[in-house]
Amino acid sequence: MKKTLILLISIIGLSFAFIVIRNMTSQRENSASNAEVTSYQVSDNKTIYVYGKESLLEGNKKLPLVLFLNGTGRNPRQQALESGWVAKAREENIILIVPEYNDYATYSEVDYLVSVIEQAEQLFPVDTSRIYSLGFSNGGAISVALAARYPELLAGIAAYGWQVSLEEPKMGYQIPFQVTQGTNEATEYDNVGNPMVRSDTADSIRSLLLYNNMITNSTQVDYASTPYWGYEADEQFSQTVNHTTWTISNYFKDDYAYPFAQFILIEGADHRVHRSEADYSWDFLNHFMRQEDASLEESS
Repeated sequence: MKKTLILLISIIGLSFAFIVIRNMTSQRENSASNAEVTSYQVSDNKTIYVYGKESLLEGNKKLPLVLFLNGTGRNPRQQALESGWVAKAREENIILIVPEYNDYATYSEVDYLVSVIEQAEQLFPVDTSRIYSLGFSNGGAISVALAARYPELLAGIAAYGWQVSLEEPKMGYQIPFQVTQGTNEATEYDNVGNPMVRSDTADSIRSLLLYNNMITNSTQVDYASTPYWGYEADEQFSQTVNHTTWTISNYFKDDYAYPFAQFILIEGADHRVHRSEADYSWDFLNHFMRQEDASLEESS
């Protein structure tokens, strides 16, 4: 009986040790897979972190490039991870670059970020027809600023949580754009109490719709019929993501099969990134390519 008890205790101990070792190994593997593959610098001792599949980054096959920009005062690597973009880069064979930058600024950082992209083109096999900029809060705002100054460089943008208007944009181009907001994220109300996105985001959305000739100056916002966004969608549906309702509003443009603008409203969400944002953004952005003549085309 005593030998049996000792044997049983030994088996339990070995099993527990195996579980602990397996969990530690899994944690190390997850940590390694979430780490940047490499990094580089352009100026001012600011580091640009690079994610994706190492074998592809060192290869010759041209890959899409996504520029992810963090919010003010946030950790760039942590936000790239929490928004799902680190995993998405590996899954979809994307070159993801995540730069340190002056995250209190927007338009004044544009030229620096262009140099970040240009250096990436020298270091990695970038498909220059498929470069996209996106980010959280200030990162979304500066993505709009990039589109205003260098629309010919980008095939699309996405903004999570906040953005600024197009200021003196370079005309003659089009820019697909996606906006994601939470219902508890700086919600404001119009003069009769209808919920709307904060006024600077509303101004940004209008400037982008006008730039893309999707509305005219005479088009009026209507938050009564279209809460938060103010513009009636061509297509709208809701999906449950991690027990939360995401409502997707699509806006189409003549001559394009896929939505040219997309607004996503997350029920109950406040000002933070969400792991599924990368899934929705890539599903939207990857349909668009910027050709050598700067025209915009849809990819298959």
